[in-house]
Amino acid sequence: DGRRVATGSAANPVVFTTLNDDSAGGNTNGGGVRAGTHGEWYGVLFRDTADASALHYTEIRYAGSGYFPGIKLEAADITLDHCTIRHCYWNGLELNGAATPSRPTVTDSTFANCGHIATTGVDISAVRGFVANSASGNAGNFLEILYGTVTTPVTVGPAAMINGALV
Repeated sequence: DGRRVATGSAANPVVFTTLNDDSAGGNTNGGGVRAGTHGEWYGVLFRDTADASALHYTEIRYAGSGYFPGIKLEAADITLDHCTIRHCYWNGLELNGAATPSRPTVTDSTFANCGHIATTGVDISAVRGFVANSASGNAGNFLEILYGTVTTPVTVGPAAMINGALV
């Protein structure tokens, strides 16, 4: 709940990860050098009170415990810019497009090696907020539209599509 801002850089991203991921911060838990494992923590949740939140050059790693996505938006219109969501047990980014759809701005972000879909739960009205994103190594390397009714023509350009596809 509330506004969260994380601002890293290409050379020094902000990293949200498991304590067991020694590639970020070193061997902070004293358990010996190791990598994280898919699903070691829940992930990051943004509710409707988080609309002014923004993640710039931020990484989310090894999330997805209990089928939670790396980032979940519940009616939150946040900004993700140059972010990487990877090694999540379930979805990379999940929107709750039902009653009050999330309409984030997601640009130049990467979804990699997640166990399910790169981006899901999207309302058709939110697609225009996705620009120049990519996905690889996920079970589904695409943006999945699950909600919305088209009552007037909607134009979707190739920049909104992850790997050239909307599902």
